[in-house]
Amino acid sequence: MKKTLIREGQIVEAKKERKATVHTPEFIAKHQERLKNKLIAQIKAEDPRNFINDNNVIRIEREPEEEYYLIPGTTRYYVSNHGHALKLVYDKFTDIYLEHPIALCKSKNKTGRIYSDINIQTEDGDYIRCRLSRAMAKTFLDITFPLQFDENDKRIVDHIDNNSENDYLNNLRIGTQSDNIKYALYEQGRSVGAPQKKCYAYNINTHELREYPSTGELCRDIWSSSNKGYFHSANTKKSVTKHGWRVGYDKDELMNN
Repeated sequence: MKKTLIREGQIVEAKKERKATVHTPEFIAKHQERLKNKLIAQIKAEDPRNFINDNNVIRIEREPEEEYYLIPGTTRYYVSNHGHALKLVYDKFTDIYLEHPIALCKSKNKTGRIYSDINIQTEDGDYIRCRLSRAMAKTFLDITFPLQFDENDKRIVDHIDNNSENDYLNNLRIGTQSDNIKYALYEQGRSVGAPQKKCYAYNINTHELREYPSTGELCRDIWSSSNKGYFHSANTKKSVTKHGWRVGYDKDELMNN
């Protein structure tokens, strides 16, 4: 028998109450399997690796000797020693957890070097963007290493082979910018910073003129220091005078100044 309701002074018939639909266990299992396959298909569109069903977790197939560890300071974000990142996502419709690969974002620093970045969520619920190499360093090398740049922490992540996009664990190490430059100069024998440019030093007292292939060699010779700030503090077309020496890139200007 239908019920009647009074709505704004009018008598209307209420709709018949529906009974809750009860699905059989077979139907639920089939539905969950269909949703699971749909989720896997969506993930494969972003990551071509195979997936493994492990009880109620769909795992990304690991590469040989690859291991994932939770990034400290997060609750569901992981990085591997092969430079991959993923997040663990719970799907309430299928009651399973999925390892979802994190897309890498590319960024450039001031010198034009390209790095891989990831977007993650911290334990406090804040979403941040950090370099994958920093997350690797914090996870595998030193838990105190900051995920983002900290002016009070001068440590950086050095890519040993000088390839900033190679984030394998065996290619990363923690150090300072000074350590990074020393390694490049003395262990790898490569130049650091701007290309070398011929420069000159003129002694004001003895009128001696010296020629050098780079500002670094000039500073080390006449000032016993590799500090090239004397050049950077002035325009490249002007000379700089310090400790009885006038240095610059134009020898005529040095001698006639």
